[in-house]
Amino acid sequence: MGDGQTTVLTTPGSESESPTHSYTTVGDYTITVTVTDSSSNTVTNSVEFITAGSDYTAYGPIRLLDTRIGLGAPKAKLTSAEPVQLQVAGNGKIPAYVTAVALNLTVTNTTSGGNVSAYPDGSGPTASNLNFGKGQTVANLAIVPVGPDGMIDLSKQGGGSVDVDRGHRRVLHQTASAGYTAQNPTRILDTAPRPARRRPS
Repeated sequence: MGDGQTTVLTTPGSESESPTHSYTTVGDYTITVTVTDSSSNTVTNSVEFITAGSDYTAYGPIRLLDTRIGLGAPKAKLTSAEPVQLQVAGNGKIPAYVTAVALNLTVTNTTSGGNVSAYPDGSGPTASNLNFGKGQTVANLAIVPVGPDGMIDLSKQGGGSVDVDRGHRRVLHQTASAGYTAQNPTRILDTAPRPARRRPS
């Protein structure tokens, strides 16, 4: 099947078979078929294909996390010391096989400027999802892949502390149709000015 799995079928006469196979990871695969007849003659053929992405399914909206009241995480502000883990897959009526979520991420009660990153549990932040200043309440929409354990993490950079809440709106789940593939947050554009570099004299 191209992913290390093998299916063996025995078909008498001119009957046909239509086996099915589920792939756990989106990607490119090469399927190899070998046919052996009753006289031990064999013929082999291969085909390459790309699995489809994920379905985009509306769900909610519901609130999964609010550090002000201890919903989804302990009742404590988020600091730079330790990320907050949030269980997404299997939470409430969310399917256990989701691969990513689209959510509204909000910070409030900010005591200093900084940023918050959301990312799959077990990985690490690669870009900020939310930037804020002291005393601000800021919201942003983010699509975040879910870790293998069904969790996503929130980490904060900068001084002070913030309260975080997130309203979950949609889920992405693996399927054999559609074509959406979640990726980790990555910075692809930054128009902020950079300090001028001095030429050596």
